[in-house]
Amino acid sequence: TVCAVFDGCGGARASAIAAKSVGRALGESPDVALDELLAATERETIEAASRGKFVDATTAVVVRVDWARRRLECGWIGDSRCVLASRREDGTFAAEVLTRDHNAADKGEEKRIRDAGGRVGRSEAEANSGSSRKMLGKVVGAAAAFGTHKNNPKRVYPGGITLTRAIGGLPLKRMNPDLIIAQPETVSTRLDRAAFLFLASDGLFEGSLDPQAAVDLVAGVLAESSRPDLDRAAQTLVWTAQVQGSEDNTTCVLLHLDDPARPKRA
Repeated sequence: TVCAVFDGCGGARASAIAAKSVGRALGESPDVALDELLAATERETIEAASRGKFVDATTAVVVRVDWARRRLECGWIGDSRCVLASRREDGTFAAEVLTRDHNAADKGEEKRIRDAGGRVGRSEAEANSGSSRKMLGKVVGAAAAFGTHKNNPKRVYPGGITLTRAIGGLPLKRMNPDLIIAQPETVSTRLDRAAFLFLASDGLFEGSLDPQAAVDLVAGVLAESSRPDLDRAAQTLVWTAQVQGSEDNTTCVLLHLDDPARPKRA
């Protein structure tokens, strides 16, 4: 079983091309390594962008489940997440985020951007400021010092994008190929006590919803029926994220892991 989420930035063309590329490649070679799969997807998307002259970028998170071995592989580029829910001894569920956000809020990614000659800030003024100006911002506030709100997301400059890794985004990569990169990360784990997982774009967590609360919410919906209603659980998750403050577009894919003979997803 394979599931994936692609979250476009600046348009929908890169995400559409990446989704088709991943689907086609897995159809031709189901066992291809996920890092190779995503690297090939980047090449195809960049080639299409060069021909079509579009600037879109996209995240990608891809999960492949080996039911016979009860093992999961996950590969990703960008800040879409994979969250795994496993049963505790007391019957509750523990949330484990298998991915690491590839965005400017991540300390490791911020260091990589700065080491490559880029700048990071909640506005271009903050990104371009020196240490004394940053100290002033802590005293008088971000709005007065940099014309931005303290809760605004960090962005990469030049470019002004929150992502530090993405598929596509041709103009940014031409500007400096070492800033916004398409190097994937991968992880593999056993599913011994796993009950379900979900993939989601960053909009799911833009408000106050956190991974553990999301897992608890899904578990509660699934427990209401003898036949897990995955559609309702996924819709409830997205609706809750919006109610709790997310204003971003949100995509969620939910996969039930209890019955390997009959995998279910929504």
